[in-house]
Amino acid sequence: MIIRSENGAKEISVGSPNVMLSLYSTIVTRTNYQHLDIDGAIDFLRLGKCSSAKALIVARQFNVIRDRLSEVKPEEVVFDYNDPSKRSPLLDDLSPVVTSCGNIFLTEDGEDLLFEIVSILTYSYYSKSDVVIE
Repeated sequence: MIIRSENGAKEISVGSPNVMLSLYSTIVTRTNYQHLDIDGAIDFLRLGKCSSAKALIVARQFNVIRDRLSEVKPEEVVFDYNDPSKRSPLLDDLSPVVTSCGNIFLTEDGEDLLFEIVSILTYSYYSKSDVVIE
């Protein structure tokens, strides 16, 4: 799975689609997301597209998500929101540097996924290039 700017200048290799499913599932299950102003971020994860005009707002929403997930223990990561009891493969060989669900999600290259999403959304806003998840 790839998150990329439509102009092709930036991309994030996420690897398995399960990482994105787990990120979305953890957000909707472990945060009180209905009371947070993160609709743009939820839509981006659900629909797989963010316009450059909304990208900076959505980037800020991902910072709120990271802050909220930083309060959630890594063992509480959710693999699939349809079955929250299903064990996440992210818990296999968990690195000792993982301290919360705020830093459990990694790119294929081992980078912090939430940081990388904020980065590409910020780039999107300034370059006026939409972002897509493929």
